[in-house]
Amino acid sequence: MLYCGIDEAGLGPILGPLVTSAVAFRVTDAAPGEDVNLWDRLRDAVAEKPGRKESRIAIGDSKKLFKRKVKNGLAPLERGVLGSLLAKIATDPSPSDLPATLADLLNTVAPGSMEFARTYPWYGECNLPLPHAADTMGMELAANALRVSMRQRGVELLLMRAEPIFTREFNRRVAITDNKAAVTTELTTRRILDLYTALPYPHLNITVDRQGGRTHYREILQRVFMDASMKVHGEADEQSSYTLTNPDGRIVDITFRTKAENHSLPVALASMLSKYLRELCMELFNRFWAERHEGLAPTAGYYTDGKRFLKDIEPDIAALNLPKELYHRSR
Repeated sequence: MLYCGIDEAGLGPILGPLVTSAVAFRVTDAAPGEDVNLWDRLRDAVAEKPGRKESRIAIGDSKKLFKRKVKNGLAPLERGVLGSLLAKIATDPSPSDLPATLADLLNTVAPGSMEFARTYPWYGECNLPLPHAADTMGMELAANALRVSMRQRGVELLLMRAEPIFTREFNRRVAITDNKAAVTTELTTRRILDLYTALPYPHLNITVDRQGGRTHYREILQRVFMDASMKVHGEADEQSSYTLTNPDGRIVDITFRTKAENHSLPVALASMLSKYLRELCMELFNRFWAERHEGLAPTAGYYTDGKRFLKDIEPDIAALNLPKELYHRSR
């Protein structure tokens, strides 16, 4: 049985990318429809939050793991993402090395994204070295513990995939639909298709972290699985659940749930991957402008501080003659 999660990071800011991610685990002894708690199953190697004396990898709500104003505040997030990726690499039939730079990471989890990143002066070749904040040896030990725990408990990490939508591409999508929500819906359905096409298993269980107030997803799912029969289990404020049975017999259970990262480890890891990639991109964005503007305070890109940042760098933008669509989101 496959347990999958989808989440995003960067929907609210006016600067930097929007990133959506999908993660999939296989539990070899789980029956179809069985509710498996991966935190419980992997509790000897995985914790829901970090601690000073905690040696396990923390996989949880990315917003709680990342502390922007704390020294090395990215470390818990990085340790969880790269440690999980390292555990996956160690069990892959065709193993590769842990990514040494952001470019390597993007090429691993978001194939094709470097083609877009190179068109932005602040990203360029994405040569930011990794790990950026985490202790390498500690991360490798924790990753090995996770690999052993997964092997002993019949769990495989099959997929970690992301798609960063950089500012210009985001603006183009919004211009087509005139609706930011439509863009996020499109990206979510792309992640669902990623899982369905990349993992040809008979039964997938997908949990999506729900953004906004939408409760009805029947039409959206029917457009993705046009020939599938659908059973609606419920559509409510907290969650909406569906089962799709495709003509080839493959079954997809999909649940859209609020605060899903607190209930599903795959969603939590997808949340972390999205947040980690966004924060690394923002690190390069801030470095680029800081090199040109002495004393410039960095930004996370959210509305109020993003506006402050844009005002601060107005002369630098003018000097570089950059089009607004390259750095400022329209919505």
